[in-house]
Amino acid sequence: MFSVSVRMTSSVFSVLLVSLVFCVLVVDPTGVKIRITNQALNMLRNQAQAIVQERLLNQPFDRFQRSICTIDRLTITQLTIHQAELRFRQNSGFQFVMQNFEARFSFNHQLDLGVYQHAGAKEFVAQGVSANMELSLIRTQQGRLAVAMPTCEASIERMTLLPGTLLNLLTGCLHHLFNFLFCPLVQRFTIPYVNQMLETIPMRAAVFPGFGISIDYSLTRDVQVTANSLDMSFNGLVFREGENIPAPNPAVEPVFTQNNLMAYVGVSEFVFNSAAVAFYNAGILGKKFETITSKAAKRYLRFRQFFSQPWRMKAPLAAAVELTEPPRISITQRQGVTVNLRVRVSAASVPANREPKVITSVSSVRNNQPRHCLKY
Repeated sequence: MFSVSVRMTSSVFSVLLVSLVFCVLVVDPTGVKIRITNQALNMLRNQAQAIVQERLLNQPFDRFQRSICTIDRLTITQLTIHQAELRFRQNSGFQFVMQNFEARFSFNHQLDLGVYQHAGAKEFVAQGVSANMELSLIRTQQGRLAVAMPTCEASIERMTLLPGTLLNLLTGCLHHLFNFLFCPLVQRFTIPYVNQMLETIPMRAAVFPGFGISIDYSLTRDVQVTANSLDMSFNGLVFREGENIPAPNPAVEPVFTQNNLMAYVGVSEFVFNSAAVAFYNAGILGKKFETITSKAAKRYLRFRQFFSQPWRMKAPLAAAVELTEPPRISITQRQGVTVNLRVRVSAASVPANREPKVITSVSSVRNNQPRHCLKY
């Protein structure tokens, strides 16, 4: 297995380091693993803050009633967040805290005091607002990533009605209801939006459409979250569409040992081996005859041909190298990358407009291994 260390900007990933890391045996293979560290939290916080601001604005909320107050079409028309913090929540996901932000609301109201009733449209400004949200990352049955908000608390320091001539009863009503107002707005308009974006990401993607080869990158297990990092494990199986996918062999899982950069990407030998099988079955690694130019090889083959194919002595000669089974790739920290190949070398006569006929062939096992571990 090798890992790629990545430093992220707001829109791109830049590869900074490729290094070997330790591996552990697992039953359910993980081909690709991504780690996001606390170095990336500021960027993720900005993205979360932008989504909240975008999705909450101009979204009318349902009608609700408390005692003598009835509020209808409550809508946030302006939202200014002065301070926000995002941190990892162990074994869950994220803790997103927004403090000291301001919001302007428009709404329709009705007060029923029995002998006195009042109805109309108003605005109010909420200041010193704070919200504390727990965002859990969930693996669905389809292997997708989803977000849930199990807990949310909101509070407000002060509220100003515009214009300020309305009864204080309405102000008290709004102030009391705010704790039960902001979190439902987030739950209704923000969380579903994020999950809809995640659902648009296909869990299978074609990598070589012409050969029907695709990759499965569904989640293989729950997201693992510590105080400093978040790990997501993906399948990474490369396969041919329409073929039965064989049961995966035990493989090694990428394990990260550092949190210095914003993100790390680890790819195990499982991805390469499944790709090798798919390419082999698709015939991409099939043999191709090429003309023999060596005079010594030609003399040897003509001699062999005299006894087996004397009627083709004038036909051009060609050679091919083919794999007799899919390559087997292993990656270890000690030995680096090792590729095991079983090949057959064939020499044949290839008359024009006729099928090649093999003169001789030799099978062998080749082990390609570098002298040192793969490390850049």
